[in-house]
Amino acid sequence: MTNDERIVTSPQQFEPPGRNRSEPEGMPALSKLEEALSAPEAQAQQVLAQAREQLQDLTHRTRQAVGQGTTRTAFSQLEALLIACDAAGEILDAAHPTGGHHERMRKV
Repeated sequence: MTNDERIVTSPQQFEPPGRNRSEPEGMPALSKLEEALSAPEAQAQQVLAQAREQLQDLTHRTRQAVGQGTTRTAFSQLEALLIACDAAGEILDAAHPTGGHHERMRKV
């Protein structure tokens, strides 16, 4: 088996941010959020709730801006921001599932 075949055929285990305790010692967090998610469970839950709230607020404000009318260029940027917000929500759900993924899928 070649190295390429091994990469393709070997399933990869996904570890959500802040949950992988097997990282090498001394490896710094890539963001403040990742660092906060490695805190004790109760504190990580609080951080996730705050991040979700901020994300929902950003999504709401972006939808309001689209609803008020905008230029084509601004619309494209706002649309990209909404897509990024959805992706960020998926990542937060992967970090600690809340059922939010299923709610978002019903909207589609």
